[in-house]
Amino acid sequence: MLLSSEQEVAEAVRDWGPVAQGEWSRLQLYEDYYRGRHRPPYTPETATREFRELVHRGVTNLTPLVVNTMTQRLFVDGFRPSTTSVENAPQWEWWQANGMDSRQKALYDETAKHGYAGCMVTPGKPDPVIRPVSAREWWVGFEDYSDDYPFLGLKQPARRHHPSGMPADTSFDYEVWHVLDDAARWIVRVHGDHNVAVASRTAHGLGVVPIVPFRNGWDLTRYPTGEIEPLIPIQDRLNQTVFDLLVAQTYAASPQKWATGMALPVDKDGKPLIDLRAWAKSLWMTSDENAKFGSLPEANLKNIVEAIEQSLRVYGLTSQTPPHYLLGDLVNLSAEALLAADTTLAKKVNDHQIIFGEAFEQVFRLAGAAAGDDAAANDTEAQVWWRDTEPRSIAQQVDALGKLATMLQIPPESLWEKVPGATGSDLQLWRTDAAKARLRALREGPQQVTGPTNSAERMPGVPGGTPADRALGG
Repeated sequence: MLLSSEQEVAEAVRDWGPVAQGEWSRLQLYEDYYRGRHRPPYTPETATREFRELVHRGVTNLTPLVVNTMTQRLFVDGFRPSTTSVENAPQWEWWQANGMDSRQKALYDETAKHGYAGCMVTPGKPDPVIRPVSAREWWVGFEDYSDDYPFLGLKQPARRHHPSGMPADTSFDYEVWHVLDDAARWIVRVHGDHNVAVASRTAHGLGVVPIVPFRNGWDLTRYPTGEIEPLIPIQDRLNQTVFDLLVAQTYAASPQKWATGMALPVDKDGKPLIDLRAWAKSLWMTSDENAKFGSLPEANLKNIVEAIEQSLRVYGLTSQTPPHYLLGDLVNLSAEALLAADTTLAKKVNDHQIIFGEAFEQVFRLAGAAAGDDAAANDTEAQVWWRDTEPRSIAQQVDALGKLATMLQIPPESLWEKVPGATGSDLQLWRTDAAKARLRALREGPQQVTGPTNSAERMPGVPGGTPADRALGG
């Protein structure tokens, strides 16, 4: 969308501002669950302060674990001009200049939490500016949900209030909106419901709204679904079950004492003068021969614990999180068993690498347009290189790589990228050292062969020379 006048900007804010506010409200629920602000378990109206404290403690927030288990395995470590290249493209300097090594994790987290996020690219000096943005901060509107770029971007408004102690003036009460269209970034002030005034306009000249969408998964009819949205019902059930366990622990985990046939002395208001609540060191005595004492059996907590474990398994199945991440059960598991349990998560990470990789390639092309570099802006062959973060036994992996080199005659340098934990810097250092070794070998020339080299120097008394000579045809 190209907004050519202040009136069109004002109409865009009036028309799409309420839509953006509704989307921000929807996403706030997922942010609340990520931060541990969940819907509380059922609480009766007669609940005591102690009971309400158990409600608060019953929240067992596992959403950060699900998000981080995936995003911690995502790390872009290079950008190559083609699939056959081993060196980074010149555009990689823009990545480093913008500190994206550290910023990329926040982009993945926001995408996983809310279903989508964005990467804003704007012209800058000396390099284009690349910044991750949250969907809770920037609303992006799509004509079709499969579009590469949104038609409009709106930033969550900042409220400016009238300063205290100054004469009343409604001009101090307004909202500041940022509007992104295909040509510029507008800053507008909204007074009340209808009065919209443009404060500034900064051109970017990129021909598109410069926010590249990052999707947690492709959805052609709505905004993408994040990792938290499908887990909310399961999370609520888990909180309820943990709360039930806390209540049982507090009120029924120990045998409950009872007494009958006792007349307790009371004061003038009818309140007992003796506290008969059962404590660890309490001792009950009476001279009344009709009094009886006893206890009720403690509650069986095993059933509740098993219900919690079952909820965790469903949690893992729904989120494709390996069960041992949630249950912590690693007893007597072989390396092969752990690898098999990790397969679903590995597939999930691989899917996100494909989706995010295409989005990053789009970011680099947009950055090329922002830098005025036509070659970079039209480079469709360059590929994002992801660091291998899957947990593997380095001894087994290196042994397998060695067999590939010796049995299949694959050049060792082609296998260096598959060394567990190898970074782009490591590969560059290894290639540099290998190149230096080859140059040193060329300078020194071929090695001189030592030992007998002609028939006069062969072993005396042995016809035809040494066994080695005969083997070589000497």
